[in-house]
Amino acid sequence: MVPPTNSAHLFSSNTAPKPVEVASVRQSLDHLITARHQLRAQVVALEADIFEHLVVLSPVRRIPAEIWGEIFKNVFPDHMTLKDIRNLTRICLVCKQWNDAARLTHRLWSRMSLRLSHEERTVYLPPFSKVDAWLKRSGAVPRSLKVDARDVYAPVHCRTSGTPRCSLPKALFVQLLTEGPALDELIVACSTARCFYNLLDLVKNKIKTPNTCAWDGLRSLTLSFSYNRTWNDSRVQAHSIFQGILPTSITSLHLHLPCGYMGFRNISRTRELKLLIPKALLERLTSFTIGCNWAGTQIIDAVQHCTNVEHLTIDFGMDFKGWPEDDPRIQELLLAGIPLLRLRTLRLSNGRPPAAELLKYLRAPSLVALDIVGGDPAFICALAIPLRSFIYDQSKCDSTLHHLSIEGAAVQYYEDLQILLQALPSIKHLVCRSLIFRGFQKQYRGIFETLTSPGLLPHLETLKVLDASCDYVDLEFLSAFRRTRWQAARDENGQGTLRSVAVTYQHGQDPISHCYRLKSENEGWTEWKGAAVDIGFSYQALGWDRRFKHR
Repeated sequence: MVPPTNSAHLFSSNTAPKPVEVASVRQSLDHLITARHQLRAQVVALEADIFEHLVVLSPVRRIPAEIWGEIFKNVFPDHMTLKDIRNLTRICLVCKQWNDAARLTHRLWSRMSLRLSHEERTVYLPPFSKVDAWLKRSGAVPRSLKVDARDVYAPVHCRTSGTPRCSLPKALFVQLLTEGPALDELIVACSTARCFYNLLDLVKNKIKTPNTCAWDGLRSLTLSFSYNRTWNDSRVQAHSIFQGILPTSITSLHLHLPCGYMGFRNISRTRELKLLIPKALLERLTSFTIGCNWAGTQIIDAVQHCTNVEHLTIDFGMDFKGWPEDDPRIQELLLAGIPLLRLRTLRLSNGRPPAAELLKYLRAPSLVALDIVGGDPAFICALAIPLRSFIYDQSKCDSTLHHLSIEGAAVQYYEDLQILLQALPSIKHLVCRSLIFRGFQKQYRGIFETLTSPGLLPHLETLKVLDASCDYVDLEFLSAFRRTRWQAARDENGQGTLRSVAVTYQHGQDPISHCYRLKSENEGWTEWKGAAVDIGFSYQALGWDRRFKHR
């Protein structure tokens, strides 16, 4: 603004203003302050308009509903608990776009978990209408219901007549199985077998028309019982939990039995127990899991009838002592063998040396993958000889068995792992995850030292060392492993088979310097007979991921 004409000389000198000039300048200042406030208000309004325009143009608004659905799926667990359901409801209230995205993502609504203690069943048990409406939003996606109502520390008395305090919320559960939407998978964890039998009895009495309720189309059934409870299934076949009402559509059965030591006080009491699983049910299965450390022949008795099984998991529970040698059936099966002609994946969990004897009974000519999970430190070494006989003599599956995964297993010495791998020359894909060396060798130093042995795994194509500690990835042995492979390829005048090596670190590790050193150490991989080798080093620390790659 131009200064007042009668006071212009005051702005270019130090002359003191007269009273009349003071009033004139003050009036001019008031006009300037007013104008400034008006301009600031206009700037604020313009900034608000600019922000609204930027919001309209934000890429977030253009994210497709399918992407939002994938984000929501990664936020929530596989099975939605009651707490997760409340959180998803809040997400749906944020805006119409999020609500539509969640409703279109049927996978969010297809898997529900009711994990209920005794107190929760009496106070927080949801009504059937809400659970039913939730599952029906899944559309055509296969539905899964998980109910975990084990009261491990509370006394539970489930008898044939009356259940003064059964661990299952039967009113809601029975209504879901008979009147709810069709289920593809049912996972039940209860205290005792009698709890589940009483449930089956109620379901049977409520079914009015066969093949019309949620229970009838069940494909997968998982049953878990409290590890410290006695097995109280009826010894009369007609009253067993495996008889009668179980749907004939079941092709996947996962059974986790009570611990033979915790539930029976004396493991010898389990020797004569029988699992009265119908032969017809076992013959239909394509996937079978059994967790059992009992002293009898329950595992072999069940597995011998799984003629169509493709995926077999046996969890020995770390306490398995072996099968009774004086049982005549054991000797008969040892001679005849158990033919599993369609078996493709065999998973052995928490084994001890006696568990390796299982391989002497099996015949699996189509086996593709072998997984070893957990177990006693001596289990790895004990597997070597029976495994080699199983592959080359009994099953003759060396042309198909190409995948080996060892996860969370304890190894006494790296030589034990070496002995095991020497028995598996046909392996092309090896995964070592969270291995623990109990001897003097450090955890992951022994892995690469083992693999430097000449002639070990000659057809290896991919190697993954996962969940490693950066302190135990020895650069010297990794480089030696590379040189060994390189030299073997040169000696054979051919191209090396190895195509990929990956190392990932445990959560909280900071292997940045190690990654750069490994990268520089292994630049020679790319010059190896033109092989497209991809070495990746990834880690999770401070909430972000980073990868180091080169080809």
